Amino acid sequence: MNIESYPVELLSKLQSSGFSSAFPIQELACGVILSGKCCYLKAPTGSGKTLSYLLPIGMMLEKDNSLNVVTLGSSPELVSQIHNVFKESFPEISSMLLVGGANPKRQKERLKKKPRFIASTPGKAFELFSQKKLLITESTILIVDEVDRVIDGGNLDKVSRMLESGGQTIMASATYNEASLELIDDLTSDFVEVQTEKREGTISHQYVFCNDDKKDISLVKLIRKFKIPSSLVFVNDLRHASHLLKELEKNNIPSAKLDSTMLKNQREQTIRELRSGKIQVLLTSDSLARGMDFQDVMVIQYGVTRDLDTYIHRSGRTGRAGKDGTCISLITGKDAYLLTKLSKKLSIEIQEIKITETKPRRKKSEKKSK
Repeated sequence: MNIESYPVELLSKLQSSGFSSAFPIQELACGVILSGKCCYLKAPTGSGKTLSYLLPIGMMLEKDNSLNVVTLGSSPELVSQIHNVFKESFPEISSMLLVGGANPKRQKERLKKKPRFIASTPGKAFELFSQKKLLITESTILIVDEVDRVIDGGNLDKVSRMLESGGQTIMASATYNEASLELIDDLTSDFVEVQTEKREGTISHQYVFCNDDKKDISLVKLIRKFKIPSSLVFVNDLRHASHLLKELEKNNIPSAKLDSTMLKNQREQTIRELRSGKIQVLLTSDSLARGMDFQDVMVIQYGVTRDLDTYIHRSGRTGRAGKDGTCISLITGKDAYLLTKLSKKLSIEIQEIKITETKPRRKKSEKKSK
């Protein structure tokens, strides 16, 4: 895609974000969003979806002072990332981050100043919306990022009520489940689908076969053999993370886990440490890492997921913004069938790699000569 075909007003913003050309989803979404239409964006993870809506939305805010934006994301980490990207692109537009754990009184005081761009988790947004502290009107543009995850856990009715009160609606995700598509149908029949299957970078999908009782040792060997500088390790159950953390630290591999019981500032600090290289391995779950953006990180599946969408989002944490990436699954005998099914459904090749080298067996005559 040629950057010259992108709207002139957005070129400097796109280039300042490090892009030499507009990605497919960015070019496709721009005109639809600027026209004021409701839409849902579907594109692979790491394909530039965040900027595909933030850049035209920011331009709309610059041109029309009557508009404001409320963005909902699936986790505090995701909405914090969205807020940071918006601030970097449009520092002159007032913005605010709304998540749990912050001082409620201070949040309400800041809302009185009517920030024009708000990024929030759904629970916190609905709490303040119900108290009439967060105003959503026809002049409010509502964005729902990772929509299939946002409406999980009893949030569907809350999100629906907020969307019904607002104006233009934009939804974005790499995957849409049945509930999210029903939500779109219930809101309006005028939603425009903006979709691309293309991503600029490629992901190499690999697996390591290991014994079930030695999977933790296999993880250590994998990191050491390939000298992996930075990795995001997905576990199906965070209870396994504490044991893994001890094993990694015992082998002098700087590691940490991302846990929902951690305070907001602790989680933010942990993410910064992975990005800065202070830690080499971050153990996490799908709900905590969904939508987060890391540069040059390898994804490792410690436990193979049974769900197609989950694998898409896990592997999508690597190879972002046009770069190549690698996703490695540590599998046991019972996981092999699951990985084969995922490979067929996604039409991808998952290659086996070895982390231990087998020594050639010597002949008896060679042994005797010694």
